[in-house]
This record gives sequence, structure tokens and C-alpha cells, in this order.
Amino acid sequence: MVHEISHEQVQETIQSHPLCIVNFGAPWCIDCRRAAPFYKKFSEEFTDVHFTHVDVGDREGQLREQLRGEYNVGHIPTMIFYKNGQEVDRIVEVQTPSELKQFIERCKA
Repeated sequence: MVHEISHEQVQETIQSHPLCIVNFGAPWCIDCRRAAPFYKKFSEEFTDVHFTHVDVGDREGQLREQLRGEYNVGHIPTMIFYKNGQEVDRIVEVQTPSELKQFIERCKA
């Protein structure tokens, strides 16, 4: 299951779940829409990882600028894997299911 969270909930979510992946994306983003089905699929396969999504698609771009500063999100989708509250790695503009699966497996190890 992918949990929709607001940008205000990111830190609390990271701290509350030993293994967590935060996906920053937007409804208008073609790459985000392409990655969504396999992101959802892996959320059901890797049940020990808490999968989240943060919509950064505000019209004025203020939220994107804030997240760029807080989480260094320059392009979307940006998926950041956290282990025990610490960033392990990130993947930007994921293209294929196998690329995302390898990323998750590598981060969990």
C-alpha cells in the first residue's frame, strides 16, 4: 500500500518507520505517472518497507521550492529510501520496474 502524506508529515513518517521510501511526485508529471503502477506493485511485495507519496504539484511552485531546499528534490519523481531515520540512497526519474526493484533491494541490505 502506498500512503499519501503531506510534506508536513515527511519527517514524522521517516522517524516512525524503520524502512521507508518517500516518493516526491506530481499528477502532471509523465515520469511519475509511468512509475506509479510499479511503485504500487512493490509496495505490496516489500511489506516491510513503508511506501509513501508526497504530491509536490502545487501550481505556484512554492512547495517544490521548499522541498528542493529541505530534501534536495530537483526533478520528479525523486524516491528517497530511509533506514532508521537516515537517508540511505535516492533514485531520480526511475524508468523501469527492474531499476526500482534493484534500488529497493540494495537499500534494504
